[in-house]
Amino acid sequence: MNTKNFSITQIWFALALVFTTATQLRWRDLPIGPGELMLVIWLIIVGFHILKQRRILLTSSLKLFIIFWSIILILLFSGWLVGLCQGVFNVRAGIHNLLAYLFICLFTLIAVSYWDSKKVAIIGKLVLLFAVVGLAPLWIYGQWFTEFGKLQIWYGGSRFLGWAIDPNQTAILLVPLPFIALYYLRRSYIYIHKVVFLAFLIGAIVLGIGTGSDSLKVAWAGAIVVYFLIVMLSKGKITYQKLVTVSAIIILVCFAGIFVFGPEIYASVEDMYYLGNQGPVRITLWKNGLQAASNSPLVGFGPGAYSGVHEPFSGSECHNTFIDWMTNTGAAGFLLLFFLLTLIFIKAMSSKNEEVVAVLTTLIIVSIFLYVIRHPVWWFYILWSISVTSIGKESKISEIT
Repeated sequence: MNTKNFSITQIWFALALVFTTATQLRWRDLPIGPGELMLVIWLIIVGFHILKQRRILLTSSLKLFIIFWSIILILLFSGWLVGLCQGVFNVRAGIHNLLAYLFICLFTLIAVSYWDSKKVAIIGKLVLLFAVVGLAPLWIYGQWFTEFGKLQIWYGGSRFLGWAIDPNQTAILLVPLPFIALYYLRRSYIYIHKVVFLAFLIGAIVLGIGTGSDSLKVAWAGAIVVYFLIVMLSKGKITYQKLVTVSAIIILVCFAGIFVFGPEIYASVEDMYYLGNQGPVRITLWKNGLQAASNSPLVGFGPGAYSGVHEPFSGSECHNTFIDWMTNTGAAGFLLLFFLLTLIFIKAMSSKNEEVVAVLTTLIIVSIFLYVIRHPVWWFYILWSISVTSIGKESKISEIT
């Protein structure tokens, strides 16, 4: 990692992204902390710089996100009108989500119009560096102590928090990092660089396991399977016909295992499902979220939280990005998000970047169990996935008129 390639704005931006997950450092009950403040400063400085230079990078990615956010904002406004008419709009949650969406909109548009693909790829290295090097000392310190000043290092004595309030927030930061580290490791030609990225890969895995996040573990398991399947297909070691055959055999083995070890498997799944009452509550939130979305299927109800533990419209989120997004933007917004992720996934597949496909797999799977749309770091990983598959392609510089 050559530090000469890093600019101050890139370092600032990467640090800001990592610190957006430092929710223990936020001020009182405000959804603003050091990371968010740093990103706001970055947005202002870069925004003025773009206006001063009167130039932007008019790439296909920028056009894609302009279309995406333009339609989403229209849907949010339309949904808000429906929510007001039906009397279900929650002012506090609605304003919080709206500000977060506007922030993410500006964040993504300015990032893709200011930095080209190579610079975003460099920022990926910095995020990897700051996340692992920042959290590792806390994890090591936490082997003997539970607190570091005002920071609570562990949740319930067993799940690593780092600097977050919820271990799942730390998991969102860490979930794609092993595959990002592997991406840089496989493309490094200097031995010491390989060693460094291997250390980051191992560190990200250890820290991720420490969070005790089931969503992270499921995301990793799915990404590993997808990664090795793509590698085998790309190298011709397995054909699609053999893939179908192997998949059928695996399914049969699984059914045989269930038949033979049924009681033991059931007991283990049941323990995991009812651990902390997470399973039943989450399923209930999903069901009530879908029921709420069915009352405004096209455009949703605008920004806010519309699920609930006992009934819909009780002010709770679904803890599922796609269902929460559907309650906010309707089926139209869901399909638009689905189209965006599918387009990026296909692009990664066609460019034969196995690690990028694995990164996208982790981001999609973790979205099923958590609400990630408001997290800048999740959107950066999406931008990173687009950028590393676009390196070498020219970007058109356009004058602002």
